[in-house]
Amino acid sequence: AKDIKKHCDKESNKMSARSNSRGEVDGGRWVEISGLQSEAGKKLNGKVGQVLKEEKNNDGRFPVKIDGVNGGKMIKESNLVNITYAELVKTIRLSSDGEKLGRKLKIILFPKSHSMFHSCSSEGNAPALAQCGLPLVVNKTEPKNRLVHRGDYDNQWATWLMIDPISG
Repeated sequence: AKDIKKHCDKESNKMSARSNSRGEVDGGRWVEISGLQSEAGKKLNGKVGQVLKEEKNNDGRFPVKIDGVNGGKMIKESNLVNITYAELVKTIRLSSDGEKLGRKLKIILFPKSHSMFHSCSSEGNAPALAQCGLPLVVNKTEPKNRLVHRGDYDNQWATWLMIDPISG
């Protein structure tokens, strides 16, 4: 546990140095979509997304990966409201054995309004930590690379977090 805290503190310090008040983090700044007028666009208003590149195309649009939407969308700057660093939540990604990313833990910032937080109870879903009064939510994510063998999906840390201390 001490090693995990030390690693997280180190990553957090690096992250704070790279971040700014606009919520820019690894992967691009977080934004909320606003003011789209078309029928399809109106469905995107209020959703959060991440600007993938800070270079506009010829129409003045940025590529944005929108939470809950497959593929990216090209959105004008005037329809993007920056999410501040203060509105972001630190999350930790635990890679599976088969991903071979070089490190098991990675801190990633997400907006508080991201869909991954919508189904969370105030107690979280990790039984042992809930009994300690520490809410923790464990979510499955897409692997960063193709996993071939069943063992590639192993993630003992995530498994341990989900063991019920009463029923085992």
